[in-house]
Amino acid sequence: MDRKRPQLPCAAMLHTGFTSHKSLKTGAAISALSVLFLLGACSPAADAPATSAVAPPSAADAAKPNPAQTAARMQECRTKLEAGIPSGMVINASADNGRPILWVGPEWEKSARQAKESLARDTACFFLSGDESRTLKFSIYDQATDREVAVWDRSRLIEW
Repeated sequence: MDRKRPQLPCAAMLHTGFTSHKSLKTGAAISALSVLFLLGACSPAADAPATSAVAPPSAADAAKPNPAQTAARMQECRTKLEAGIPSGMVINASADNGRPILWVGPEWEKSARQAKESLARDTACFFLSGDESRTLKFSIYDQATDREVAVWDRSRLIEW
């Protein structure tokens, strides 16, 4: 047997169990205050910048070198890298699937730490096209063993 529920008037559906009109007004006021509180809690703080506000230029944007300086610095770094080839310190500087790699020769192990850091710094400059306002992380591999011997991590050399 299929029974249908009796249709109730809208006022009966909204009944909250309160019997007086004063209680209904109090419940509505509490609900309204709750909504306002939630809206206030979810909105940005008064001291927070508006989302449409334009941010002032950062110090990094103001300190960007001009293209002539970066091109000159790139050539200087390239010359230093090429100078390491005849000595056996540098074999190649390449990018494997977008990842920069410096391949070093047997002179790498014999060199002083300061010389290795200088070479790594010049390699980073070369990979960044002379723009020293940016940083880079790259691997240094020994050509003879095909193993990673060090990493230039943004501004320091880490050897194993």
